[in-house]
Amino acid sequence: HQKNNYVIFDFSVELICHIEAFPRPSITWISPKKNQLTTNLNYVVDNGYQTADDHTESSVRIRSLSRQHLGKYICRAQNKLGVKEQVISKLNSFWK
Repeated sequence: HQKNNYVIFDFSVELICHIEAFPRPSITWISPKKNQLTTNLNYVVDNGYQTADDHTESSVRIRSLSRQHLGKYICRAQNKLGVKEQVISKLNSFWK
């Protein structure tokens, strides 16, 4: 389910995606600008580790939140059986 989160700028924010799938999926994160996220100056991306039998957890951390980071973040899991996407969070600010 989608959550609207109100945030304070200049803080770090971590988004977590929990997946149950077999075989183990590859996981990608999609930014509000529809780009695939990778670890860089703005983000730290963990593409998943297995937590239990068919459970995988992945996260993306926004190092220092600013207006450019606001919007929907999507976690995409894909294996040979198909693709599933989930909006993990919609980041908003108090200031318009």
